[in-house]
Amino acid sequence: WYQRRVRGFGCSLAYDGTLSAWSAWSSWHGSPTPCTRTRTRTCHDTNVTPMIGKSCTDDKLTDVQTRETPGCNSIKPITEVYIRLAKTGAAPTRGSLWMKLKQGSRECTTKKPIWFAPGRRGHTYYKKRTGCAATFDMNKKIDIWIESNSPDRVDIDKMGVKVGS
Repeated sequence: WYQRRVRGFGCSLAYDGTLSAWSAWSSWHGSPTPCTRTRTRTCHDTNVTPMIGKSCTDDKLTDVQTRETPGCNSIKPITEVYIRLAKTGAAPTRGSLWMKLKQGSRECTTKKPIWFAPGRRGHTYYKKRTGCAATFDMNKKIDIWIESNSPDRVDIDKMGVKVGS
């Protein structure tokens, strides 16, 4: 809590209202534009000295930011993952494969296995139900790792994720 000011009058003190700290910013919302987000704080006037203290009710209690960016709500769940086995190289794996995904502090692992023994060279394997509960920013890069329960080498020439619908 922040005490705004204390004024002395002879032997008595005058207390003004206090403002809380600002809340965290909300998520961006709005479609398609403008996008906005808000934060708030509260005024506490319980200690205002009658007739000489200043209330904080007229102070700014809501703060709004606006931006003109299409698709402002870009934080979405993973809706699909895919891999494409290379046309040449090692024989297809007999093991199970799954993905680890990371974007900054956001991360998740798809269900195990997401693919069981993918075996057709040059074929792309898709999976919609990933088991990944984390959400990611669809406008930023996602790091992807393939993991397996098999010592078989698997050659993948393309892999990716779809964020959002």
